[in-house]
Amino acid sequence: MKKTLLVAALTTVLIAPSVFAVSLENEDQQLSYSFGLMIAKQMKPSFEKLDLEVFSAALKDVYTGNDQQLSQEKVEAALQKFQQKQIELQKLATAKAAVTAKSEADVKAKVSIEQGAKFLAENAKREGVTRLESGLQIEITHPGTGNKPTLSDTVVVHYAGKTLEGVEFDSSIKREKPATFPLDAVIPGWTEGLQLLKEGAKAKLYIPSKLAYGNQGAGPQIGPGETLIFEVELIEIVKKDAKK
Repeated sequence: MKKTLLVAALTTVLIAPSVFAVSLENEDQQLSYSFGLMIAKQMKPSFEKLDLEVFSAALKDVYTGNDQQLSQEKVEAALQKFQQKQIELQKLATAKAAVTAKSEADVKAKVSIEQGAKFLAENAKREGVTRLESGLQIEITHPGTGNKPTLSDTVVVHYAGKTLEGVEFDSSIKREKPATFPLDAVIPGWTEGLQLLKEGAKAKLYIPSKLAYGNQGAGPQIGPGETLIFEVELIEIVKKDAKK
């Protein structure tokens, strides 16, 4: 019996009309209610503690031509205080999101660095692969016959870059247009590796994260801590004097 009464009571509550129920028979009433819904839905996410009675009083004062019950100075002060609180809340939310994102990136970076270290350890055993003191590995597939660039040179290079999973994230070869850049303006793995090549040489560069884009990654395809593989061809060296 008690259970039946409880169910009946809950049903009554759930289907009970709004305590603010009004007549919505004509067009003006329906439009007025629609405006109310629109404003309320916009305000509720950022202002949960709205005093409906006071809010309604302000609407009535404006629409009936009554004097407003709060001076304009106090209105502006109240709005400014509210806005400042919202700014502080947004800053706090942004800071929390940044911490969360960094934590997630650090976890991903750690996993990627470990995977890269395992790959490089095995890759260094292959014939033709040279491991440098920095951790960079280079495999010269075509030696070339020209000069080697220095740090102050600008080079013209064809390349294709891939992740360890084989995802190609950039390729001048596919664009059919080589890249030209100062050798001291690229990632450390490129700066070091290209100085070991002669003009006309082709090689593979196996670049650990610390010599590539580190824990921050680069764009949507190069994640935090990624080890990268580049196929490069040193087409030409542009000396400073020639460039001028």
